[in-house]
Amino acid sequence: MSLSKNVRMGIQFRMKNGTFKQGSIPYGYYVENDEWKVNEDQAKVIRIIFKEYIDGKSMKKISEELTTACIVKNNGSTEWGERRISYILKNERYKGDALLQKSYTEEFPFKTKLNHGERDMYYVKNYNPPIVSAEIFDKANELLKIQKQRYCSNNEPRCCILSKKIYCLECGTMCRRKSGKINVYWVCRSRDHDSSKCNSTQISEKAIYNGFVNVYNRLINNIEYILTPLRNQLEEYKMNRLRSMGEIENINREIASLTEQILVQEKARAAGYIESALFMEQSNIMNTRICKLKKDKKALLGSDECEKAIKKTDALISIIKMNGPIGEFDKQIFKKIIKKIWVDKDKNISYELINGLKLTINQSEVI
Repeated sequence: MSLSKNVRMGIQFRMKNGTFKQGSIPYGYYVENDEWKVNEDQAKVIRIIFKEYIDGKSMKKISEELTTACIVKNNGSTEWGERRISYILKNERYKGDALLQKSYTEEFPFKTKLNHGERDMYYVKNYNPPIVSAEIFDKANELLKIQKQRYCSNNEPRCCILSKKIYCLECGTMCRRKSGKINVYWVCRSRDHDSSKCNSTQISEKAIYNGFVNVYNRLINNIEYILTPLRNQLEEYKMNRLRSMGEIENINREIASLTEQILVQEKARAAGYIESALFMEQSNIMNTRICKLKKDKKALLGSDECEKAIKKTDALISIIKMNGPIGEFDKQIFKKIIKKIWVDKDKNISYELINGLKLTINQSEVI
């Protein structure tokens, strides 16, 4: 058994019996004589975070206030973000318990990963001194669950398809999902936090789904007028670019010249005009140059954005022809062909395809 396996098994054993000592200490604590102690100055900040969140203040607002107040974190920074507040609210350490092995390290390569069930976890009660009561901690986490359901209901299987896909065209901010009394909407995060920061408006989720069906079917009906000409234009642009710049042609000419020189020297060596040692030295230099030229040629073609757009356009045409028209929102097709969705203050919805092409429709056309 390897040393790393022995160490890992020892750590897991200590996790099971509750004697495992964590290396990094969360904000609000310090270690003295191998025991966790509460840092009272930091603990006050922790209690304020829990209280203000329970009282209805958003994580963004809490983080902004802590940053403005120049509250120092463990790493010396005074920049607080929503993720840090969320981490604190969810960390069971603050009610005195511990969930061990939230992450694990692979044996090779030695890479740390979040534990999503690949390894056993061990929950230990009363592991360290609490900073907030179990009642306060549980209440805050219940509110977190309610907020999560509000913005992304688990009953809506298509929600994850739109998550991190929709952006505000006015300010560039990602949009978030919100449930109204009757319908579900997507709204710019900046505007949702402060209406003075952006003049965009909310877009109905139903309109986004219906708009995709409409745009997709329009694309099918006009494939020969939109995608085929676009591909031809990209191909022509690519060829013109290569001809005007001459990189590929120059590389090909130099490779051909070097190859010819090697053949000539090979004949000269065979005839006894060149010593074998000198031939090997010169041919090695030329072969090294040829290898570099081939790499340069491959890199030039591989980094060509036009070439990428052509390949993605070909993939788009293939997907559309294979699936044909659709009567309702299709999750699989959406995932394959949509890169982003942009919405603006006039309720226009722009679907950005994988090849960069944008097709726009107004919410009024699909509701």
